[in-house]
Amino acid sequence: MITMEHGRAEETSRDRATSEIEASLVELLRVGKTWNKTLAARFGSELPPLAFGVLRYVLAHAPVRSADIVSSFDLDKATVSRAIKALRDKGLVVTTPDPHDGRASILEPSELALRDFERYREETRADYRGLLDSWSDVDLSDLARLLGRLTAALPTGGHPAGSSADSSGQ
Repeated sequence: MITMEHGRAEETSRDRATSEIEASLVELLRVGKTWNKTLAARFGSELPPLAFGVLRYVLAHAPVRSADIVSSFDLDKATVSRAIKALRDKGLVVTTPDPHDGRASILEPSELALRDFERYREETRADYRGLLDSWSDVDLSDLARLLGRLTAALPTGGHPAGSSADSSGQ
């Protein structure tokens, strides 16, 4: 409920919390971009961060079509194609023709990607254990659950919920 004091609307505690969440998400995205570069470098293979993100998507969702990646990342086909080419050139993904659409390919992680990702995952888990060592198991579970819930609630079309912008973005 908004209360009026001296003719102006005052924020409610929910409004303040929502503003803090928004500010924290913006900061998390900024820090996350740098962290993603660090993680991509750790994985090795001299992967650009976007290609590493695409590889993580393939690892999590295989078999997957490049069109699914384009849609999920909200990027143009050419950008995703370059990332896939980098992964293919490094032997990290294999492609096979899509049996349902001769123009499309199915991507899956290679044995090399699976092996390297397991090594990477263990190193990264060690980092997170260090970062989150003082957190209780309940706090960690709550954070994972709440981040998943927030992610699921966020709009995927690039427009804030309730936006009147049309699908063309104008």
